[in-house]
Amino acid sequence: MCAAWAYAGVACTPLPTEPLAENLDPRTGTTVAVAGKPLELVSDKQRGTARDPFAYVGPFETNRQGDKHLYVWIAAPQDKGEILEPTLYCDQQTLKLEPLKAGITDLGLSRQPYPKPAPWSAQWFYHLTEDSLSCLAEAKRIQLVTERKDGKRIQEIFSAEGEEIAPIAAFATSR
Repeated sequence: MCAAWAYAGVACTPLPTEPLAENLDPRTGTTVAVAGKPLELVSDKQRGTARDPFAYVGPFETNRQGDKHLYVWIAAPQDKGEILEPTLYCDQQTLKLEPLKAGITDLGLSRQPYPKPAPWSAQWFYHLTEDSLSCLAEAKRIQLVTERKDGKRIQEIFSAEGEEIAPIAAFATSR
């Protein structure tokens, strides 16, 4: 997922190309629906050529014999110190996201719904409400704010707007 660049000697995962993907987990029998590709957000600051400028947001839905649940996967570069829990904004509204207390296997999945973008990425999984998904799908701007603690809190903002948000809107309307 490292877009058109990568650190020397580090392989990146290619982005999915389908508009929407629904797959049956062969180990658990759970169906998982994901956006054809996660939403790619770009850092609002110049990070230099040696630092990853991308963060990702990917909604997904599990279906275990008709028992459906919405979630969101978030990934951000942790290439210069540990990152605290991120904050996701839909336009100017902070989305209240409940972290998963269980592991991915407790969702009925034997693997993550989206591949880890890069070895230096931090990842989080949250419950997602229908209202939050609708907000993201209809947003003009989506922002992800991360903070790292290097003696003082350093905040970084990743954002996407307009047509860049299409993967989330396509997921919301086609499920």
